[in-house]
Parts: sequence; structure tokens; C-alpha cells
Amino acid sequence: MMKKTVSLVKTQLQIYFKGSTFIMPLIVSVIFLYTMYTIKPQQIVSSYLVSSVFLFFVMVWVGLSVNSGENIVTEQILLLRVQSVSSYYTSKVIFLVCIALLADVLYALFPVIQNILNGGDMFTRQMLVSDVINALLLQGGSAFAGAALGSLLHPRVMKNRKLAIVLTVFFTTLTLTSTSLTAVFPALKAILWVLPPVMLPAEIYGKAEYFSWGSMGALFAALILYGIIYSIIKSIICHRNKF
Repeated sequence: MMKKTVSLVKTQLQIYFKGSTFIMPLIVSVIFLYTMYTIKPQQIVSSYLVSSVFLFFVMVWVGLSVNSGENIVTEQILLLRVQSVSSYYTSKVIFLVCIALLADVLYALFPVIQNILNGGDMFTRQMLVSDVINALLLQGGSAFAGAALGSLLHPRVMKNRKLAIVLTVFFTTLTLTSTSLTAVFPALKAILWVLPPVMLPAEIYGKAEYFSWGSMGALFAALILYGIIYSIIKSIICHRNKF
């Protein structure tokens, strides 16, 4: 099963990067990062909090575009080639993880490079290795949760693509405004818990100078769990609806 899954992931990555779908999210990311890190000095924690939210938004976009770019015939051939439903759908999740990881590395290391190029005065304090590791965890969790949310309403989950896009944008907006909404309408907590806690890090680290390993571990686990649950739900529905 593992060999089949790895083979499928490699194939999907090759298809994705041979196309042009990834170009616009990459350009937007580079513009955002370059613009953000031309202003100095900045606080390390707050800058990574902002970029993690933006990365979540970008990865929702990526998840949607991956769905739209799927070729039904190609997908059927891949499934027939491996003759394993579990390998096929597991590879879909791992593929999203790979894209999220690549984006995570870009978003986490860009400020490190900028800090070096600026002689170490990009931030209000010295950047530590622990800062970068915590940022990788925070942004990695946000990236995967965003990609999973963006790909949730797959064409085999919701055939009406216009409605799927509108709903995905709506869910993304709710995710990013959930803190404000629940502050005004506490009863919404009973509903909005189904959305990933992307804004929770801002509540925890809003005024912090350093990351906390314990809090970050819990946040990372929660974001990954949401991404896995979304992926499982999508996979089950897609399998039932067939091609």
C-alpha cells in the first residue's frame, strides 16, 4: 500500500507542477512576503501570526484550484492503476500535506533570509531557532487546514461549482472572523466550532514576545486534526458518489 501511495503522490505532484495552477498563489505569496518584510523593525511573533493567517487563505485557494484542475479520466486511470481505494484517497491527503509543507517552508524562511540580508535588524529582538520551528508548526497547521477546507467541496461532493466556491469563501470568511463574531454573539460558538481555530493563535500570542512550546503543540495538533477530519469527510463522500 505504501509504495502505491508514494507513487500516486509523486504523480500528482508532477501533474500539479507541470501545470500553471500553482503560479498565481506563488506570485501572490511572494508579493505579500516581500511587501510585509520591507517594513522594519517588526515583532517576530506578531509577524508570523499575520503570515499564518494569510497562508491559510492562500491554501484555501490552492485546495479549490486543485479540485478544479482535476481531470476525471486521469483520476480514473490512477485509481485503476493502483487498484486500491485507500491508497488513492490517502495519496490525496498526502499531496495536500506536501503542498502545505512547501508553502510553510517559504513563509517561515523568507523572513529569516530578509533578516540576514538586513544585517539582523529586521526584528525588534534577535531571531532564535525556536522562533522558526514554532513558526513552521503554526504555519504548517494553518496551511494544511486551509488546503483541506478549500478542497472539502470537491466536484463529487458538490457538483454546482459556483455554489461550492461561494460556500468555500463563506466558510473561509467565517473562520477568519469567528473570534469577532463569537465575541458579539456567544451562541455562535455552538456552530462555529466546526471551523478550524486559525485565529486562536492571535488570541494566545497577541501580545507575546516569544512562542510557547506547549501552546504551539496544542494549536498544531488541533489544526492538523481539523485538516484530517475534513479530508476524511471529503474522501468518504467522493468514494460514495464515484466518478
